[in-house]
Amino acid sequence: MSINFPKQPGNPLLLAKRVQAALDADQFTLEIDGQLMMIPKSSVKYMTVSPVPEELPESVIRGGRILDT
Repeated sequence: MSINFPKQPGNPLLLAKRVQAALDADQFTLEIDGQLMMIPKSSVKYMTVSPVPEELPESVIRGGRILDT
């Protein structure tokens, strides 16, 4: 599944706290097309967020690259 969202408004530091809260929760809760979708983390292999938010939790490891193997 691929989901597209507009850039989320607000203070970048508060957005970083929201990202951390989402990472700490047992599920991802999203508003999509006027519906509330809850996705258990156990159902998710990985997520890609682009563009990267300006502010991120301190636990994020930065600067990685995917290498072809």
